[in-house]
Amino acid sequence: GLPGKTLFLIAEKNENLELAVRNLPTVNVLLVEGLNAYDLLLHEKIVCTPETVKKLEERLS
Repeated sequence: GLPGKTLFLIAEKNENLELAVRNLPTVNVLLVEGLNAYDLLLHEKIVCTPETVKKLEERLS
């Protein structure tokens, strides 16, 4: 498994990913639009795609 809390940050809804990780107690999936400072501090690892990073940069600029 994945040690520590892991956040999958996604640019758009991905039902397959959500179904794949829903039973993993230390994994959460979140859309970029819903990201806040608490989520960043709560999770030890953040997993995202280059597309998601681009969308996050647009949101923060």
